[in-house]
Amino acid sequence: MKSLRAILAVALCMIAPLTLGVPAAQAAHHPTAHKVVHTLQKHRTLASIGAGVAAYKAAKITGHNRKMHGKKLNLAQRHPIISGMVAAGVTHHVLKTHKVKHRR
Repeated sequence: MKSLRAILAVALCMIAPLTLGVPAAQAAHHPTAHKVVHTLQKHRTLASIGAGVAAYKAAKITGHNRKMHGKKLNLAQRHPIISGMVAAGVTHHVLKTHKVKHRR
């Protein structure tokens, strides 16, 4: 249950800045589109650490449950530390390179 909460929290933090629009009054004052830097983009190291820990915990718990039921584990469940590091790296890369632009 705790890992599900952690996964949902990380997913919400990653999706929320992308769904926020720009108010019409603010768009009128800034006719040229410039890059918007959200909180996660400012603190991408902490966000990527959170994503890595959430992926590690999710892989660890699902791997444990599948092993208890006699099912085969996938790559992420066999190597949860590596999957956590990959999730952290991908999150850091996406937050660093993909900036959100103003919408008109």
